[in-house]
Amino acid sequence: MAYYSRHSIFLYDNDKQKLLYLQSLIEEEKLSFELREETVYQYDGEPLNILCISDANYDPEIGCSWYSFDHDMERISEKFNQKYPDDLIAVYVKTEDGYEILYEFHDGVSNYTDIIHFQTELNKVCEELNQKNAEVPVPLFEVIDIAHHPTVLFHFGAYTFIGYNVFELYSEDNRTYGAVASFGHSSRNHNHLPYRAKAQQILYDYLLEIRKAGKLR
Repeated sequence: MAYYSRHSIFLYDNDKQKLLYLQSLIEEEKLSFELREETVYQYDGEPLNILCISDANYDPEIGCSWYSFDHDMERISEKFNQKYPDDLIAVYVKTEDGYEILYEFHDGVSNYTDIIHFQTELNKVCEELNQKNAEVPVPLFEVIDIAHHPTVLFHFGAYTFIGYNVFELYSEDNRTYGAVASFGHSSRNHNHLPYRAKAQQILYDYLLEIRKAGKLR
C-alpha cells in the first residue's frame, strides 16, 4: 500500500536563485517538483508564506509518494551545500493521516521535529476549561486532561502541558481562562506564588506518573 505525503521544500532566506539550483538537483533524481508560493508551517505551528519546491502531482485525494525521501534529500543536500555551505534545506511534510513534520537537511545530515500548532491547542484548552467551569466551582487544585493535554487547575489560573512545553493560563475572574496575561492581574500577584509553585509541582509529579505508566503522549 502506498503512503502519500505532501512535501514542500524551502529555504529560510527565500532566495529564488538558490531554490532554482536546488530544484535542478532534485530533477537530477528524476523527481517531479515545481516552484510555487505555498503556506508552510514552522515547528511551533506558525504559518510561513514562502516560495517552495513542491510536489507537482500532489493531490489530497491521490497524493504523491516519495519512498526514499530522507536518503534522497540527504544526498541532494550534500551537493547543495558544496555551493551554499551555510544554508539549511527545510521541508514541510504533511502525511496522509494528518501529521505535520518539519525536516532540516544540511550536508548529508537530517533532523526533524513534529509540528505542533501551539496557539490552536492553547485555544482548545482554554475553550474546554471555560465550558467546564461555567457552572462548577473552581477547586483549590485539580489535575485533569483538557483537549488531550495534562493540566492542573487551581484558584488563580492553570498550567497545561503541550508538546514538552508548560504553559501558564490566566483566569480573569477565577472562571474564564486565557493564554495571555494582563499586567497587574491577580494571578501575577506575589502573594499567589506559593499556589503557582505548588500547581507546577503537582503537574510535574503527574507527568512523571503517567510517563512511568506509558500514558504520556
